[in-house]
Amino acid sequence: ERVSKEIFDRYLDAGGNFIDTADGYTNGHSEEMIGKFVADAKLRDRLVIATKFTFNGQPGNPNAGGNGRKNTYRALESSLRRLKTDYVDLYYLHAWDLVTPVEEVISTLNDLVREGKIRHYGLSDTPAWYVARAYTLAEKEGKERPIVLQLEYSLIERNIEREHVPVAQEF
Repeated sequence: ERVSKEIFDRYLDAGGNFIDTADGYTNGHSEEMIGKFVADAKLRDRLVIATKFTFNGQPGNPNAGGNGRKNTYRALESSLRRLKTDYVDLYYLHAWDLVTPVEEVISTLNDLVREGKIRHYGLSDTPAWYVARAYTLAEKEGKERPIVLQLEYSLIERNIEREHVPVAQEF
């Protein structure tokens, strides 16, 4: 924690203001440290805090994972408690769970924005067609739309290119 605090302070001193974490990073300890650092220094209004949900941190409990309404609310309440705040600036769906209808995801995240528990939401590690569907449905229904897409991309991880580059077909 001491080293994390030093890194956190150096980041802020360099002008950093965006904190990105997740409920699953170090089993929630990352959120706890960030919550403590932010609260102790009274920095909540200076920072943009983002966190994520999806993955099950309670093996054997099917309601403690996925993107369904029940888990989304459960995960957010736990994150808010660990982060010592009453809202999150940006809440990410961490990964597509292959099960929850996109309509339920959009409805739930829209409700959380309207309740003031999250300011905005985004999607992470989801296929392009799912993102397009989510955005289009939200727009059509007058609901809050996702504002960001976070995908892993590096010299080693290039899978997102498969969704954007047509595969050559043999004729």
